[in-house]
Amino acid sequence: PGKFLTEFNVRSMAKIIAVLLVIAVGETFVMATGGIDLSVGYVLLFSGVTSAQVMNWGGKDPTNSGWDVVLLGLVVAIGSGFAWGVLNGFIVAKAKVPSLIATLGTLGMSWGLAEILSNGQDLRYLPKIIADLGASRVIFDQVPLVVTVAIGVAIVGAVILTLTRFGRYTLAIGSNQEAARRAGINVD
Repeated sequence: PGKFLTEFNVRSMAKIIAVLLVIAVGETFVMATGGIDLSVGYVLLFSGVTSAQVMNWGGKDPTNSGWDVVLLGLVVAIGSGFAWGVLNGFIVAKAKVPSLIATLGTLGMSWGLAEILSNGQDLRYLPKIIADLGASRVIFDQVPLVVTVAIGVAIVGAVILTLTRFGRYTLAIGSNQEAARRAGINVD
């Protein structure tokens, strides 16, 4: 018992939970509409692989690349995740495939494409800046940066879901899709 609640262990758990919190914020919007997204973990994997590949191709020495390569990797990661989200949304909203089935299919596709792109190998050579950001701390040099970013994402997600028209429409669709449609909300 004396070894579990150490500063190192609590900080490590907080870093891991921070990633899950960001994913959970996005999944909350999907579940609020009455759907589910099973592909989210493997879409995250695919986005990470494509981002790492681009960062490795973008710099002559991947470990000493600058912010330009890191920002390019970030854009590619967000773009590839967005593309999978659009595909899932199209299949569910327009093709009328149940979200459980649609996202199970895109789970397999994103996992397979990530395996093909990475050739089944770990991608180890990323810019040193990423490791430095992952190890950085804020708030009296105690709280990991990823934890503060995750908390910020959760707060923004909560504000959007509860205080905006988009959030109210999202909750209305999940509550009763037909009533939302009759109220003039584009449920697709």
